[in-house]
Amino acid sequence: MAVFMTFVALMTWVLFRDLSASKSHGFWQAVIMGVFWIAGLGFSLFAARRPCVTVAVQPGTVRIVHQFPFSRKQRDVMYGELESAKVVESRDSEGDPYFYARTRLKDGSRVGLFESHSREKCETVCATFNDAVSGGSSDPRAPSKQD
Repeated sequence: MAVFMTFVALMTWVLFRDLSASKSHGFWQAVIMGVFWIAGLGFSLFAARRPCVTVAVQPGTVRIVHQFPFSRKQRDVMYGELESAKVVESRDSEGDPYFYARTRLKDGSRVGLFESHSREKCETVCATFNDAVSGGSSDPRAPSKQD
């Protein structure tokens, strides 16, 4: 988004530079540039409100980090405050199946661990997370070995 907005700013500068040298008023060019600014700022605001979530299993606790462009919220939760991770099925905008690997905290808030069109990948993430939280592994990113 930053690259897009940089190019919108540069093209706005070119628009004003060329309009000041020409004899045309450039009303429609300015309207079109305004549309680009409104759309760019709207999408930038939407993207800035979506956090990047990191979940790290540590001995005794799970650290949940919500990273925004200008802030960071971090929460450490004890294993006992977590429910088992489960696969939640849904549909995407085209009607295809879409899956989420999620866990819930005792306060009712949910934590997304992974999402994909592949149910198997989500099930693997759930199994790995549940194994790590139950004490079977210390690295939630490494799948548990099936014997």
